[in-house]
Amino acid sequence: MRVVYLKGPLIYHCIRIMLGEENWINFLISVYNDFENSFFTYTDLRNYLIKFDSTGKCTEFLDKWMTELGLPDEILN
Repeated sequence: MRVVYLKGPLIYHCIRIMLGEENWINFLISVYNDFENSFFTYTDLRNYLIKFDSTGKCTEFLDKWMTELGLPDEILN
């Protein structure tokens, strides 16, 4: 199996866990309302994540996952 097929859903799953259910739902609603019928880029994702990530951990996590090849060590261990 190619890592790329696993990595995308894992990123969103981990962000959901890190944000918590309520913030995750609010994040999705906000993105949907603002980007309905338009493109949503990585930069948009990162900027919206910053709004809902009070600790900065999700943004740091996203940056790490998007810049490293393969799966991060946290998943493999």
